[in-house]
Amino acid sequence: MSTLIKINLLGNCHLTWYLALRLRTALSFSTHQIEVSPQNIDDNNIPPAFTLRPEMLRVLEEIDLTEQELFATCDANFLLGVQYRYSRNNISDFTNCFSKTGISANGTAFHHYWAKLKHANLAKPYWMYSLGAALSEKCKFYHPSDNPRSINSTFSYGYTVNALKFRNVLKKLCLSNGVTIKPNEATLDMPTWEINCSQSIPATGVNYQATSIQRTKTKPIATLTLNPDTIKNTAYTTCHEFVETHPLLPRDTNKSTPAVWTGKTIDLGGVLKKYSGFQSTNFTVIETACETFLSTLHSPLDKNDSLIRAFNNVVSDTIENTDLFLELHLLENQPPSQVPWEKKASPKLQRKIEQFRRRGRVVMYDNETYSDDDWITSMLSLGIIPETSSIGAQAAPTNALNAFYSKHYDRIQKQATAAPTLNEYLDHLLENSKAEQIT
Repeated sequence: MSTLIKINLLGNCHLTWYLALRLRTALSFSTHQIEVSPQNIDDNNIPPAFTLRPEMLRVLEEIDLTEQELFATCDANFLLGVQYRYSRNNISDFTNCFSKTGISANGTAFHHYWAKLKHANLAKPYWMYSLGAALSEKCKFYHPSDNPRSINSTFSYGYTVNALKFRNVLKKLCLSNGVTIKPNEATLDMPTWEINCSQSIPATGVNYQATSIQRTKTKPIATLTLNPDTIKNTAYTTCHEFVETHPLLPRDTNKSTPAVWTGKTIDLGGVLKKYSGFQSTNFTVIETACETFLSTLHSPLDKNDSLIRAFNNVVSDTIENTDLFLELHLLENQPPSQVPWEKKASPKLQRKIEQFRRRGRVVMYDNETYSDDDWITSMLSLGIIPETSSIGAQAAPTNALNAFYSKHYDRIQKQATAAPTLNEYLDHLLENSKAEQIT
C-alpha cells in the first residue's frame, strides 16, 4: 500500500496558490496530498500587480489557463518590456524590451556592429533598433509572428496582471482540483514537507497605489524609476495604473545566500519578501523551486542530503544572478564619488563588466534570471561599450553598416506606425473572447 505524502504550503498570496496548483497538476496521479495553510497577514502584502516575462508564459500552460481567460478574469494587459529611468542626469532613460535588438549578420552579433557605429558617432541608442521598443513608444501591440524570417517575429511579450484577482482565480482552480485548506487548529498529522511561501513580515516602507484609468490610457510597458534610496515601479493593466514604491535595502554583495531547504522545511518567504518590488523575479524563484523540487520527488529526500544541497544550489544561483542584474542598475545610479562605481561591484559583476568591455562578450552563469539580451541592452545603455569590435564587425565598412542599420531602423518605425494601437487590439481581444469567467 502506497504511503500518503503530504505537502503543506504556508501563505495566501498568488505565488502560494500558483505553487499549490503546479504541484497538484504535476502530481495528479500520485499519492501526494497538497494542502494550503493560509496566512492572513499575506492579504496586506499582496502587491496590486505583478509582471510575467515571456519566458514565464509557460506558467499559464502549466496551470491550463488560456490568455483569453487571463484577460477576462484578471484585469491583464500585454507587456513589451521595462523602461528604466534614473535620477542622475548623465544617464538617459532606456527601454529593455523582450526582443532581439537589431540584426545579426555573417555570424556577428548586432551589438558588435552597433559598437563600431557608436565609436564613429553614427549610432542611435541601442534599444531603439528593437521593434518591441518602437511598438511600446507608440503604444501599439499585436501578437508576434511564428515565421522566423519575418520582422514581426523579432519581439516577444509578457503580461501585467492584477495580483489579487489572479490569486482568487488560482485559489478556485486549486480547490476544484483537489488542493485542500488545512484547518487552523493544531493537528498531530504532520506533513511530509512544509513549504513556506508567506511574506509574513511586512516590507517596511512599501507604498502601493492603484488608480482606475480608461482603457485608452493603458500602456504596454512598465517603468522602473531608480533613485538613490528608493525604487518606483509603474505598471498598467487594462483598467488600472499601479505604482509601487519601496526603499532600497542595504546590499551585502559578499554575503552568501542561506539554505532555503533544511530538514523537511523549504522556506521561500524570505526570498519573496526580498524581491517584493520585482514580482517577475518572484515568479522565477517559485518556478525554479517547483521544478527542482519535482525533479527530486522520486528519491527519499529526507535521507538524501545531496539532493537537498542540489536544490539549495539551484535556488541560490537564481537569487545570486538576479542580484547581479539589480546590482548593475543600482550601483550605476549612485551619486558620483572618487571611487569608480565598477570598483564597488561584486567580483562576479566586475567579471561580467570586464569581459563585455574588453571583448563584447556576456559571461552567463548557471540558472540566470535575465537573458544575455537583457544584459547587453543594459550595459550598452549604461555606457559600458566594448573597446574593440569583433573581427566580423571590423571587416565591415562603416558607411555600409550605417546605411544598412539606418534602413532597418526606418523599417521598424514604419512597421510600428502601421500597427494597431494597444487599445484597439484589446478591444478586439476582449470583444471576441468566448472565455467564460471562472466562478
